[in-house]
Amino acid sequence: LRMIGKFRESRSICPVIEVKKEIMYKGIPLPSSITIQDGPKGRGLIATRDLPAGTTVLKSEPYSYAVTPSSHQTVCAYCLQKLGNDPQQCSKCKYNCYCSRDCQAADWLVHKWECKAMATILHQSLEPELLKEFGVVRRVLRILPKLKKAKTDPLAVLHSNLDVSPEKKKYFQIAISFLERLSSRTSGIDLGDKHDLEELLCKLDCNGQGILDYSQNAVAAGCYILPSFLNHSCTFNCVFVFDGITLFANTVKNVQKGEELFITYVDVLYPPDVRKAEFERMHYVKCTCPRCSDVLPMDKVMTSLKVTEESNSIARKLALIKEGIANVRRMVNIESDFQQGHSECKRLFIEADSILSEYHWMRIHLLQLKFQTEKGMGIAKFNDTIETGNKLLKLYQFAYGDYHPNISLLLLVLSTISVTIKKTTLHETSEYKN
Repeated sequence: LRMIGKFRESRSICPVIEVKKEIMYKGIPLPSSITIQDGPKGRGLIATRDLPAGTTVLKSEPYSYAVTPSSHQTVCAYCLQKLGNDPQQCSKCKYNCYCSRDCQAADWLVHKWECKAMATILHQSLEPELLKEFGVVRRVLRILPKLKKAKTDPLAVLHSNLDVSPEKKKYFQIAISFLERLSSRTSGIDLGDKHDLEELLCKLDCNGQGILDYSQNAVAAGCYILPSFLNHSCTFNCVFVFDGITLFANTVKNVQKGEELFITYVDVLYPPDVRKAEFERMHYVKCTCPRCSDVLPMDKVMTSLKVTEESNSIARKLALIKEGIANVRRMVNIESDFQQGHSECKRLFIEADSILSEYHWMRIHLLQLKFQTEKGMGIAKFNDTIETGNKLLKLYQFAYGDYHPNISLLLLVLSTISVTIKKTTLHETSEYKN
């Protein structure tokens, strides 16, 4: 609980450094604790003083954002808080939902530019290929009017990486085709030059940031200008946390003066080959961080086996465990079949216990899924959930360190379950006495 409090209240313990108006970078105000320098990975944020773990180094509001299609009925389209029992809905497009009239009125300044287009999307039949691009199209529709009103382009400082893969170019062309279709059907949409539109799509793709709720689920996507300067490293020293749409960059390690600040763009609970492939797929370059350039002790531990020699039979077992993890993830996240997922987890653990070391990356993912299935099965499995959660906590602390939001979330869930068990026990005892 102390760890949760220290992380979630870090803004009061280590408040955001005051922004000095005279410290500017191309019109962007910088906190006094950081500066921008060019380096091997391009521009990056450098600490101007020693920063202890838990320090909030920057706070940022999105230049533009939009709720994800999967969350539009569960969170407010303006403040991103969970919707209550009586949400307000836009009477024109019937899509955006709000927690209050105030949020609906505040969002109308931006929503009015997309409302007619969204009504066109939702009330007319469009090809499935186009509907898949609904999320990115919304982000463009919400940002275009703002850019056209600006005296200078605030996104000019962001890289676009126009030289992308053929697959990504096809994705952009589909989105542009979608936008042109909407423009022809809806008055008031000015797409401008096609090349500029493609560059905007590239910038939103390269610099887009998922906005997470307190459960670490992405509920929206936004464009944050200064946080986009944080480069990637699998040996990261910062993480993003969110309060609604507000982004905070917090240190998770002690950072020395002159040291660059890094976040990770990929899941560090995977081995180097998986991380490097995912990074290259997303960003079209190879990861050259210390952890991927050379196998560090942490990755050696996370890929080590109980057996001394790998054989064909061991390789087959590893492949089956990996495939089983993917199947359980589908059962849990898509089908919500916690009972079947839990049974499959138990079967996979029998195989895993004979070959995987304690800190192996596949064991961590299996424990995550076992914890998720037991939590999903409810109070009947809560004691098992706490036991699994404590095992997972040990592995998280090894992989993440003590200040990662996933650790505070896990501790919060374990604390909530413990309180629920205690309340249930007291209630049953009281009923027994009566």
